[in-house]
Amino acid sequence: MGDKGFFCKDGLWYCDKLSLLELREDLGRKYSRPTPVMVYSQQKLIDNLKAYQCCASSSIEIGYSMKANNNLQLLKIIAAHVDRIITVSGYEIQMALRAGFKNESVIYNGNGKERWEIELAIKENCLLNVDSQFDANHIVEAVTKLEKEAKVFVRVNPNLNPEVHPYISTGLADSKFGVEIAQLPEVLSILKHPGVKVVGLHCHLGSTIKSIDIFKDAAIILNKLGTKLRQDGFPNLEYLNLGGGLGIDYTGEDVLPQPSDMISAIRQEVSPEFKIIVEPGRSIVGNAGALLVDVIGTKKNVAKSFVIINGAMNDVLRPSMYSGYHRITPLQVHQSAEMGKYDVVGPICESADFLGKDRMLPALEEGESLAILDCGAYCSAMASNYNLRGRAMEVMVEDYSWRVVRTREGLEDIISCME
Repeated sequence: MGDKGFFCKDGLWYCDKLSLLELREDLGRKYSRPTPVMVYSQQKLIDNLKAYQCCASSSIEIGYSMKANNNLQLLKIIAAHVDRIITVSGYEIQMALRAGFKNESVIYNGNGKERWEIELAIKENCLLNVDSQFDANHIVEAVTKLEKEAKVFVRVNPNLNPEVHPYISTGLADSKFGVEIAQLPEVLSILKHPGVKVVGLHCHLGSTIKSIDIFKDAAIILNKLGTKLRQDGFPNLEYLNLGGGLGIDYTGEDVLPQPSDMISAIRQEVSPEFKIIVEPGRSIVGNAGALLVDVIGTKKNVAKSFVIINGAMNDVLRPSMYSGYHRITPLQVHQSAEMGKYDVVGPICESADFLGKDRMLPALEEGESLAILDCGAYCSAMASNYNLRGRAMEVMVEDYSWRVVRTREGLEDIISCME
């Protein structure tokens, strides 16, 4: 079987060579609470990494955006395929190092870095992204205190609209991220410190982007700024970091740009003297994961029919938070089954606790299992203990076999940090 990742064949959904129905049965034999469970395809993850890796060169570096998924076992695989890792907290820095990333490959982003995080990044020889005037001041103070050099990027806000949900748009004038171009001289004056070396410019436009034109626009702006700054006294400026944001096909019907399309478009707009960094996250892990859930029951009122499952917004927050769409399917599909329209909802005490609305599904029985597809990015990483629910178990599928890469969180795990 040549298929990889999650796909349907002869009515059965698979993860690589293992049918999800068989996986669910295996889990049921081994665990009293087998679902909800996050399932990852190791081969799909590697294929997604290779799609970026083949674009890498001496002038193009690939950095994985860790906030998309921070599972340690996934990170160990990712570390073997990319040049850098992008972190946004002190713990992410420490996790990246534990996963096997080299210190100098770690970039620390963020608009609100705490002082201990800045000092940690400098001590570990990581690169830092400067996001504001106060951020620049804090980095200079840390450099002075530690008597150690810091290599930094400056994140500029290009005021470009990627036309995505406002919660995941990060490059507009009203964004909390980045330095407005008009404020750049002020920030750079702070960074003219003997212990600080400005090595690059950075921008990030948003997430789930479907057009490469916006990346080209950002590349033109950064290239022009970088050229000017090299002439104005910043000769060490060698990198232009265009961030991430490339979308994935959540509907199963979209035709989206490939990593090579995006990187080729950027390279055309950037002068040869600059090295390029891109920071994919979602497009590496998004379609490499799915959440398996069980049906608790069904109900119907005057206006709606509901499928109540044991997965919830604490497992997959995207639909509740920014109307994110995920395909939902039984593990076994019968083409002749009569279909009806359902809201697929969880047991959390919130009306916002839904995984999908107005979905066409067959009549489902209690205990039947469903797959919520394309959950590899921003699902496990955003999971919570709301309603005192434990985070789901996570397993990695490789060919016909599977292994646990995160155990199910129990009550004792949750309360251990409260005593």
